[in-house]
Amino acid sequence: MGLELIASTDVVRNIIHLAESAENLTLRGTALYVLGLIARTDEGKQLLAKNNWMIHLQPEDKGRAEQNIRKVLTIPFVEFKGDATKNDELWEKVDKTIKQCGLTEEKQRVLKMIGDLSNHTTQKGAIPDLKKVNQTNPEIFMDEKLYYCVVVLLENYSFKLQARKYIYQLFEKLLSSSNFIVSYTKAVANLESQ
Repeated sequence: MGLELIASTDVVRNIIHLAESAENLTLRGTALYVLGLIARTDEGKQLLAKNNWMIHLQPEDKGRAEQNIRKVLTIPFVEFKGDATKNDELWEKVDKTIKQCGLTEEKQRVLKMIGDLSNHTTQKGAIPDLKKVNQTNPEIFMDEKLYYCVVVLLENYSFKLQARKYIYQLFEKLLSSSNFIVSYTKAVANLESQ
């Protein structure tokens, strides 16, 4: 019954199209897997052959099978634009934004520690240092400018979920204050107008 339903629609043709030309290679692989499942029955093999897709090779089908394989294995050229770590324009923008904040030396040190949370190796040293700062000087995490710089890091660095949660916990008092939205919006507007 399931194969009859598939045969009555264009599903197989669409799966073949995905297997041959999907840009996402994972999707291509999944489509090939599905075609393999369809080909496990004689009826499925006939359905695939009717759609000009060869699974079971017979000597007379060699040309068609090679054509199918060639289509599946052909990957369109994609121009590599580079990764973010080599994007000087991006890092200049991040540096400029952070300089505009006019952070004190201590706040710059905290910002560096927060940036270190994006790396598994440096994270191990940054967490105890941030805990110490939070215990000795918790009001540092009430600064909107520092938080703005942290948001810039969060936008441009890759932080794991646990690190992001920890960062938000550091700024929890600021984020939950009743006038945060108004004061933060003003601080961001002032920084972006510079």
